[in-house]
Amino acid sequence: MAHNGNIPAGALQGERALITGASSGIGAEFARQFADLGCSLVLTARRKDRLDALAGELRDKAGIDVDIAAMDLSKPDAAAVLKSTLDEAGIDVDIIVNNAGFGLQEDFIERDWADWEGVIDLDIKAFTHITHVFARDMIARNKKGRILQIGSIFSFGGVPSYAVYSAAKSYVLSFSEALADELAPHGITVTTLAPGVTQTEFFDTASDGKVSEAGRRIMQMPAEVVADGIKAMMAGRPLVVSGWINRAMIFSRRLRSRQSAVHALGQASRS
Repeated sequence: MAHNGNIPAGALQGERALITGASSGIGAEFARQFADLGCSLVLTARRKDRLDALAGELRDKAGIDVDIAAMDLSKPDAAAVLKSTLDEAGIDVDIIVNNAGFGLQEDFIERDWADWEGVIDLDIKAFTHITHVFARDMIARNKKGRILQIGSIFSFGGVPSYAVYSAAKSYVLSFSEALADELAPHGITVTTLAPGVTQTEFFDTASDGKVSEAGRRIMQMPAEVVADGIKAMMAGRPLVVSGWINRAMIFSRRLRSRQSAVHALGQASRS
């Protein structure tokens, strides 16, 4: 419970969270911190071996129920398949952590369309479909719930060399802000967590492990990011930017012209 500050142990006992992209990085850290709060879990990602190992660790450490669903969420109708799988097992979820996603760092015209389509399929289509399926289920069960959407500091504007990824994360923020208002009458909160550069496997996929010098200077650890997200979710806040440096960067961006800010972000992401 070291990471979650003043949230009492067992605060989520009796609830179950669905965490997507749970096999590593921020997703795996969410699983650990939710387990510390007594929350049962459903973990989904592509890599079954990692899910099995994490589930075993959490069952042993926290004594909670952990179910896994190994699948590729970018496939058509994956969200519906996931929901029907849980229905057949009699598993309902009270919390959604929409974490699955990836990015690619390269100028837009330099990659084949199939690469960018993969980002869109997971970061936008699957993200939206999962939210739709499970939010409707919460309402149908007349169940209050919490939805935690993983955005990025890239949510706040276009980033050259991350054009598709930053656009996808801008979608996450815009969609989730609107959804928070729509779902409030049903007792469902929607929180967007916007991390900055975080020490995960993200850059192994995005840029073959290369991180700019500027990025290394402000890199956060997953435990800090996840703790910020859980605290904001528990408080029902619609948005939290993790890390004071990231909050300062976003504030300073608002003081500049939009195009000069985009150019500066592009320079920082490449250097």
